[in-house]
Amino acid sequence: MSRRTKILIGAGGLGVLVAVFGVWFFLVRDDAPDAATTDAAIAALGDDTGSIPPGSAPTDGVGPAPVDGVWTVDNGVGTSDYPFDDRSYVGYRVTEELASIGTNTVVGRTPGVSGRLEIAGTKILAVDLLADFTRLESDSSGRDSTLRTQALETDTFPDATFELTGPIDLGTVPSIGETITVDAVGELTLHGVTNTITVPLEATLVGDTIAVVGRATVAFADYDIDTPTAAIVVSVDDVGELELQLFFTRAAGDVGE
Repeated sequence: MSRRTKILIGAGGLGVLVAVFGVWFFLVRDDAPDAATTDAAIAALGDDTGSIPPGSAPTDGVGPAPVDGVWTVDNGVGTSDYPFDDRSYVGYRVTEELASIGTNTVVGRTPGVSGRLEIAGTKILAVDLLADFTRLESDSSGRDSTLRTQALETDTFPDATFELTGPIDLGTVPSIGETITVDAVGELTLHGVTNTITVPLEATLVGDTIAVVGRATVAFADYDIDTPTAAIVVSVDDVGELELQLFFTRAAGDVGE
């Protein structure tokens, strides 16, 4: 083997190594953003909301919150790009296995969320949400492009929706700054398929904003979602997590009680 051939082979091997490292570093390194939490949502609203600091109990004199009325998803609370830490978003979290790399957590989120929340006394009467999945973003534009025609097939099924199927009784009117935990039972339409789902939620009134976070497990087969295919992908979990962080403000013209 000539010296020139050895040099060419060595250069080729280095090129492959750089390419593999590049794929790992730019597309599949496991540094997924943290899951949605109440503390993070409250912190995202800043210090000018008159809120009680995350993790603190309501102080003496902080009474029931004036929450009666209709509230709508506010898309203007934050200004961040992906992972939209200070904005309303709906998204997914799933684990995949990649050739020669191992497991990797993938997180995609869309800030294209609209919807309403209606409250009367101690009951949540209605929740209706729509998420524009054509605006899903992850840490890889290639992955996002793939989802347009594979798996979620957002070119064909651009939206996901959730509708509460029955009132939620809170028992008491929440206090300002108090975090309440509820199970929202409703119909989730995803990939053109509708199923009943229970989404555990936490909600806190922060100033003039209701911050809501939630996570629920979704089995892809229940929604006729096939695993995306790519040369580097060995497998993808057959279940994923639906994740949301929503900021609700009063609907225009609704002054509450």
